[in-house]
Amino acid sequence: MTTTSVVRTSGLVVHLLDGPYVTRDGAYVDLPDGTRTLVVLLARRGTQVDRGRAAHELWPDCGSGRAHGNLRSALWRLNRCAPGLVDACRRTLRLGRDVAVDVADVVAWSQRVADGSAGVDEVLDRVPHVVRPTVELLPGWDDDSVLLDRAWLRQQVLHAFERAAARWLDDEPAAAAQVAAALVHAEPLRESAQRLLLEALLAEGNRVEAHRALDEHRRLLRRELGVDVSPELDALVRAGARAGARAVAAP
Repeated sequence: MTTTSVVRTSGLVVHLLDGPYVTRDGAYVDLPDGTRTLVVLLARRGTQVDRGRAAHELWPDCGSGRAHGNLRSALWRLNRCAPGLVDACRRTLRLGRDVAVDVADVVAWSQRVADGSAGVDEVLDRVPHVVRPTVELLPGWDDDSVLLDRAWLRQQVLHAFERAAARWLDDEPAAAAQVAAALVHAEPLRESAQRLLLEALLAEGNRVEAHRALDEHRRLLRRELGVDVSPELDALVRAGARAGARAVAAP
């Protein structure tokens, strides 16, 4: 549910989205067998990692001496194919100072969306990536920590788009409706996204569309969960209808 179009392409980049793999200036770097897990460990931590701890995590079934030997071998092979990828000190390891990680780029962009630093057009350009998610964090990796990271990243992007849509309700209701509709498409049962969509449609004056969206949400909830929409959403649309009726009746 993320977008790779905000990921830098210059220099060394570690790709965890649809990865793991590494590129240098956009060109694929062929990592030696047995080194990808080390690169992933360092990319996910984002900080210095104790060499002994890294060796134990990566080769838990080996004795200490063998694990450290495997680590030295992996570092040597990585340095040959991608100089500068790993900064190895006597006791610690970390990615090189100038190495980028795609997930960090996506998180940074999401923060810009959330705090308003990204403009309306820039955000709307990324809406298709929410409607049709094409990438996943470390696909095929199903250990608990990866599943948690995957869910966390998804929430970062969803919340960023929600905050952008909420900020535009008064001045850019059409843009807010477009973003909210994308969120509902991506997460049909997400009530906060549904609320934003209804608010944006009402702000546009599209009261019939708001009723239609609420009815669709009601049918989905009844079919999937056996529950009805929340009273708050019903009240929101009814209040919008009353306000519209008053506006029409006013001289």
